[in-house]
Amino acid sequence: MQARTTARVGVAAAVCAALVALGAPAPVTAAPAAPVVGSGSDGPGFVDGVDGPRGAPAGGTWVPWSPAPGAPVADAGVPEPEVGAPEGGTAGLLDLSFSGDGRHSPNFVSGPEDAASVAVQPDGKIVVGGGAGAFNSRLQVARFHPDGRRDKSFGGGDGVVRTNISPGPDWIEDIALQPNGKIVAVGSAWGFSVLVRYNANGTLDTGFANGGVQLLAVGRGFNVATAVVVDGAGRIAFAGRGGGGGGRFVVARVGANGNPDTSFSGDGIAIADFTAGDDFAWDLALQADGKLVAAGVAGGTPAAMAVLRLTTNGSNDPTFDGDGRASAGLSGEDAATSVAIQPDGAVVVGGFNSLNGGQMLIGRMLPSGAMDPAFSGDGLVPVNFGGTADYAWRVAVQADGAIVAVGRAGGAGGRFAVARVTSAGILDGSFSGDGKVGTNFTAGNDEAHSVAIDGAGNLVVSGVANGGTSAARIAIARYLAT
Repeated sequence: MQARTTARVGVAAAVCAALVALGAPAPVTAAPAAPVVGSGSDGPGFVDGVDGPRGAPAGGTWVPWSPAPGAPVADAGVPEPEVGAPEGGTAGLLDLSFSGDGRHSPNFVSGPEDAASVAVQPDGKIVVGGGAGAFNSRLQVARFHPDGRRDKSFGGGDGVVRTNISPGPDWIEDIALQPNGKIVAVGSAWGFSVLVRYNANGTLDTGFANGGVQLLAVGRGFNVATAVVVDGAGRIAFAGRGGGGGGRFVVARVGANGNPDTSFSGDGIAIADFTAGDDFAWDLALQADGKLVAAGVAGGTPAAMAVLRLTTNGSNDPTFDGDGRASAGLSGEDAATSVAIQPDGAVVVGGFNSLNGGQMLIGRMLPSGAMDPAFSGDGLVPVNFGGTADYAWRVAVQADGAIVAVGRAGGAGGRFAVARVTSAGILDGSFSGDGKVGTNFTAGNDEAHSVAIDGAGNLVVSGVANGGTSAARIAIARYLAT
């Protein structure tokens, strides 16, 4: 999981430097010379056929994988949380009907864990995905009841499943739920971008791709898939970073069976460069018309928020800022780590700006790609929590048009940060009094990585408690929205 933490801070040289100041290690770019069979309680799994992503061609290679499904790991014996009675409150308060105090920090293994992504099923069950273990970490998916108890019908009877894809570091960056209950997860496996699909009970869907797994390598260097969406036809698109050219946006699409969708950019892979620096897509959103919008960082000097819009066939959309690419930011270094689409087609992005020691940055673009002057005057809203190194990892748009950003707030070692702004780009005073909430799990570095809106409109936020240490744990909180 340390490798996953590393990848998250490698968005651009200057932005990386700001986050590395928090104690994150340097980016991992190397892979072992040849794949070998993995082992352990998760069962074997291995990548085949190429000498790691360092040897990948300039274009993309869909990499074979020898299917050997990972078995669930035994329950670590952590007690289930006590469940508190529902309690009313105002927007921004922790929901005490969740795990007694609105917070839950379970652990399943003795090593570090996190919850990089969260999704809520129609029945209210909460699914989180991330990594478990140190350097040779594994994909981990866990499911909880709406009140925070482990869902023991998932996995091997303890609510969790872990999957070993390679002998190196494997982890999940994002998950998505299909209408049939299947769970799609993306991340990195030994430096490849990885896509995995699980059945609703947590077993690998062996009829998908190669035994449930699809791997992709683009260019020389580190590859990671950071975000995934599923369209109405069951096709799965994911975005992330590919090697070559200093680092490039990669958006790929597979069919419902997991095989490359050749109607998308000819081979299922679209690649875009913004600069000669480290360009990196951090999130992906699906428009109502099927177009895909990826947001990330253009790694120039200074780095900038970068947004790419693709047509349904994988080509750059010329109706978006002329060439399908737009960038934005304040003075200083900027990075977009998240994107969401409003019903009117406006593009909402969230991320980081290096001013004031580091601050959240929320922006909105018109469907044309221009910044929206109706949003805070210039389309950009910086948010400070009073500490240093504040940043957003994900944004979501509520049904009423309010925008929620979650990430890290400086101070007290690092806290879950949740901010809400109105559709006009003003901090929402009805949310915790000033539009901002900081929540501690530990005295260490706690930060939120993902947010989902449940059926009641409340905010389910996942991330890591005591991040960057061997004692890092899954962290989940639920906040009242009204």
